[in-house]
Amino acid sequence: MHMQNICVNCEIFMLFVLSVFVISTYEQYIIEVWEPRPGGFQAVLQCDATGADFGGEIPVLSFSANETGCAYFTTPEDSCQDTFNNRTGCINYYAVVPRGNCSFSEKAYHAQRGYPDPYNALIIFNDDGHSPVPMAGSKYADRVVIPVVMVSHACMTNMMDRFSAEKGYVVAIRAIPGYYDLVKYLIPLIAVVAFCFVVLCISLAVRVCRERRHLAKKRLSKRNLKKLPVKRFRKGDAEESCAICIDDFLDGEKLRVLPCNHAYHCKCIDPWLTKVRKVCPICKRKVLSSGESDSSDSDDGRDSTLASGSTTVYRENAPLLRNAEAFASGSPSVPTERTQRMQRNMQGGHRPPLRVIVTSPGNTALPAPETGYVTTAG
Repeated sequence: MHMQNICVNCEIFMLFVLSVFVISTYEQYIIEVWEPRPGGFQAVLQCDATGADFGGEIPVLSFSANETGCAYFTTPEDSCQDTFNNRTGCINYYAVVPRGNCSFSEKAYHAQRGYPDPYNALIIFNDDGHSPVPMAGSKYADRVVIPVVMVSHACMTNMMDRFSAEKGYVVAIRAIPGYYDLVKYLIPLIAVVAFCFVVLCISLAVRVCRERRHLAKKRLSKRNLKKLPVKRFRKGDAEESCAICIDDFLDGEKLRVLPCNHAYHCKCIDPWLTKVRKVCPICKRKVLSSGESDSSDSDDGRDSTLASGSTTVYRENAPLLRNAEAFASGSPSVPTERTQRMQRNMQGGHRPPLRVIVTSPGNTALPAPETGYVTTAG
């Protein structure tokens, strides 16, 4: 579930970035018409424009006269063939052509080959009533070196009729700073972020798979759980209560019997085996169904070793309980050396002799007491 949430967040982030990118492409540039005045220029018209995926780079906002040009219609008007330009008086010339009759890249290619003076930029205007759209190149796209933009029909009408080059107005094509930074830096950033997210998702997937395999080794599968025997409790059975819920067994109640012969309520032991550990809660012995190999991880092996070791220490420190367990299991306990010696003495009639020492009342020096000695005062 955690992995799915991360992937969904990645998709949402990528969709957001792409939507910002698509929205920005429709207003990525601006066309400004400047009126020359003493001491500088003043903008009298500004239009939104879209760019192309081919052609030269458009500079960021600048107010230098070298970044402006005179806008003229071309000959031929659609610029689908090499154009003719014999105008003078401007540093740069911008070709203004309508959309249609050939591809955008063909128009730009023929405009930059204008004779005798080539055009330095291409301004394409869309049909009346249509907004400018992003442009893609096809033929000659790799040969185009001049900037290419598209404006609306209304912008072209104002630029060529009210503020024409014949009246002294100049045109500047500028990239919007926000979009310029977006195109220049956002795409590499998206690539880096996407790569990081992919690496993160892969690492999380690997970790989840490893955790699941690790947990699967420590837990008992439902298929193997069904192989464990189930019996009904009868009064007089050795097991009288469930060690998990501490409730006494009821007559006829179903019990799950583990290989170690410990019995529990099915509702108590089944979740423990399938969700926690496949060991007996009492003796920590592994629960392996018939035909299942001991392929658990090292942690299980270490736990079993510790469990067996702790049981041994427990029995050594509690010999009475050890003898009681042996008696309950029906096998006699192994007597110790001291016990054997005491049994031999009792059976053979060998008892330590009694010695009677009579002392006077004034004698304070008494011998050290020993087993079998009785001291009386004279």
